[in-house]
Parts: sequence; structure tokens; C-alpha cells
Amino acid sequence: MKKRLSYRENSEGGVNAMKTNRIWMWLLILGCFLLSAGTGLAKLSEPDNIIYGPVTLNGVPVNTGEITLTINGNAAPLARYALGSNAGTANVYILRVPLDSYAPKDPEAAEQGEVASIFLSGQLVATAAIGKRGTVMKIPLSSCSPLIDYHPDLDGDGYAGGTAIASCTPPAGYKTLQEYNSSELDCNDNDASVHSGKAFYRDADGDGYGNQAVTVFACNAPVGYVSNSNDCNDNDASVHSGKAFYRDADGDGYGDQSVTVSACNAPAGYVSNNTDCDDNNASIYPGAVEVCDNKDNDCDGSMDNECVGDAGKMCRNSHYLKAKDWLIKAYTMRESTGLYSVFLEVLDPAGAHPVAPIPGMNTNPLLISSEGVASDITMIFDEAESAAYMLYTTASGQAVKRVSVGQ
Repeated sequence: MKKRLSYRENSEGGVNAMKTNRIWMWLLILGCFLLSAGTGLAKLSEPDNIIYGPVTLNGVPVNTGEITLTINGNAAPLARYALGSNAGTANVYILRVPLDSYAPKDPEAAEQGEVASIFLSGQLVATAAIGKRGTVMKIPLSSCSPLIDYHPDLDGDGYAGGTAIASCTPPAGYKTLQEYNSSELDCNDNDASVHSGKAFYRDADGDGYGNQAVTVFACNAPVGYVSNSNDCNDNDASVHSGKAFYRDADGDGYGDQSVTVSACNAPAGYVSNNTDCDDNNASIYPGAVEVCDNKDNDCDGSMDNECVGDAGKMCRNSHYLKAKDWLIKAYTMRESTGLYSVFLEVLDPAGAHPVAPIPGMNTNPLLISSEGVASDITMIFDEAESAAYMLYTTASGQAVKRVSVGQ
């Protein structure tokens, strides 16, 4: 549908209405054309709206003949003005729309954001984006060839927006592409964090960290690219500046998970694992030998299990087994003096005195060991009665282990 701008020509002819050496057209956009967002191009209803005179086209004065001023919105003409054949003494054209001449909202008229093209006798001399109410744009009517594209930067990120205005001189707030940070257009001129000049970096090893030496510029990350450039080896996913290392204060090769740094390689005093349960004791770490010192030497969450000592100091936390359970973990004994034997006896419910043993369990030693030889004891309870069982050794003559067996 053709959009329009109705007008009323100057009743006095306007030939001598303004005398000046400047050649400008004043275009009141939205303040002249629009009442508010969605409001149509104003319909002129007052006199003295147009003052006209000669202009130059490509530097050649046009003083005689009929000059037609046409304003197009996108593709459809919004207004045409026959300026007359007697426009030979005045020097400027001014298009004015008084603020009191606004018409009600007109769906056929131009709206904010459309681009008006200004033609003189069929030759494009300027374009102007229809802005918000009160905007005043000064547009020269003398043409240049070719017109220069000027771009806005609506989000202020230093990158040119995509909607250009072709003109001889830059409209307010517009610049050429060469004057911006990049010659590429901003693909989102409403978001300062997104523009065509945003860098993305190649992530060849897929670790989420990019190689700053391989860069592309785009609005969104292409496949295989990321927004950071923190990779120090893009061929090894395990090496990047975001990798965590942990403080190894005691030098046992195991780190403290509460003290960490991120780096490409482990700094001095740091390791890649965080499994130390006591970083102030080099003898405590995962897999260390458990000793009888009331500490968790092997970082398994329990103290003094399977600890080292002579036969008379063998220790282990009590195990509570069901009657048909058949395996207790091995007991390791070292540094014993001479030969010794380990027997199993059954205690009374109070644990004070031996009672009738399980047949065969106390008549022969479970184990005989010699000095310097590691020995493992595996106790098997198969259909054992519920009772307390006591291990003791001949090396010390003391009972050193109590095992309770339940139902």
C-alpha cells in the first residue's frame, strides 16, 4: 500500500522566504513525521511548510525548469513536491512540519526505523532514517556522486551497524566503516557484547580452551572454536591454563585438595592429584603402610587397620561378622623376635575367661612365623557360634586381638 505525506504549499510562493548561501534541507523526522512508535508520517496541514529555491546537482546549479522533490519510504513514495519553475532566486529548500500539524495514527504512513530517500528531479541526493519524535536532521540537497554510506553504532561497541545512510556528508552519530574498529558489520547492534569483531579461538584438542594464534571473528563461535585463548598446548587436552594442581607441602607426591592453582604445568610444590589426607606428614598418603599410631596412615578413612608391629603388638579394629561369614582381612606381623604361634580361643559372653573352643581351633597354631618374615592370618568362620574370639601369640603371651562373631 502506498504510504503518503499530504501537504499544503506555501501560499505566498516562498520565493524570497529565505536567503542564505547554504544549501540544506531540514527534515524533522518523527518529531516531524511520527507522533510515537507506530504513528504514521504526519500530514501537513499548515501553510509555510515548504520554502524552496535552486539546488546543485553534481555541482551544476539548477536554476530553471521544474524541480521535483520526492521523499520515498523504503520503496513507496511518501511525498512529492513540485517546486515550480520560478525557483530561481532563493538558495535553499526547507521542509518543515509544525509540531501542531500531527495527524492521528495512520497505518498507511511511514514508521520509525524506515529509511526515507530524498530525490531531486529523479536523482538521489540523500537518505535519512526516520527516527524518534523531536529528531531534527539537516540534509544537504546538493548531490554528490557517488553517495557515501554512513553507518550508526547503536550499542556503542565501536562496530558499525548494518543500516547505512547514503549521503554526501555524515548524519549525526554516523561514520564510515573505515572509522570503526572493524570493516565488518555488527551482526547485533543492540548488544555491545556481540559484534562481528568478537574473537574466537581454535580449540583443536576439545578441552574448552583456545589457541590464541588461530583466531576468527564472528558473532557466534564457529564449530571447533571457543571464546577464550588460555590453551598452552592445543594438541593435548590435559594441558591448559585451567588445569588444577594441588599443594604438596610434605613432598610425598600427593596434594591437598583445599590448596589449588590453575596452570598449564605444575608449579614447584604442586602435583596433579589431591588425595593426601595429611599434607603435613610425608608418611601419610594413599597406599602407605598402616602402623599403630592412632593415625590414618593410608588415607582409607580408618586408623590402625592392618598396622605393623611385632606379634605381641599386633592390632586391628574389631570385626563383627555374621555366623556364616567366612573371611576376615589379613593381619600382617613383622619384626617378631624368635618363633611364635597364634591361637584362637573362644571367650565367655563377658569376655573374661576361655570357654569351650570350636573343635580344632585351639589345639594347633593358626600360624607359625619367624623373625623378619611377613605373615598373613586369614581366619575363617564357617557356621561359627555367636561369641567373642580372642587371638593371642606366644611371643608376648598376651591376647592381642578380639573378634566378635554375630548371628
